[in-house]
Amino acid sequence: MKFYQPDTEEPEINLTALIDVVFLLLIFFMVSTTFEQTKLLDVSLPAAGGAPMASSMSEYRVTLSLGGQVGMDGWVGQLNDSAALQQQLEQSLARAPEQSVVIYADEGVSHGEVVTLMNELSQAGVESVQVATRYNQRQIGP
Repeated sequence: MKFYQPDTEEPEINLTALIDVVFLLLIFFMVSTTFEQTKLLDVSLPAAGGAPMASSMSEYRVTLSLGGQVGMDGWVGQLNDSAALQQQLEQSLARAPEQSVVIYADEGVSHGEVVTLMNELSQAGVESVQVATRYNQRQIGP
């Protein structure tokens, strides 16, 4: 008499679904992570109270340090060199003209230098300008 013998195949685990999930998680974390941009100039931002502003992903950073140095997009120049500054602004902002420009000015920079930079940005066609500060939490009460 011949007995029925089932096929003795080794069970397999299908890894395709697991690999898909790992790649989706990897893509999610790559997209949602914000990277610290390298600083061209060392500035100390002034402190301000109130709620911290959420940083936008489409902001364009312009750094203004003591001595009138302006840094943006890997370029460092002088605030008083208006022609070179305008040329750099036009080149940098041509890629994304609707970006919001954030000025990172050192707390020792005079108000006049910040206004001069804002004027240069205005001449380059920038419509939205913000000034960055450090968030300073104050304790209320004793």
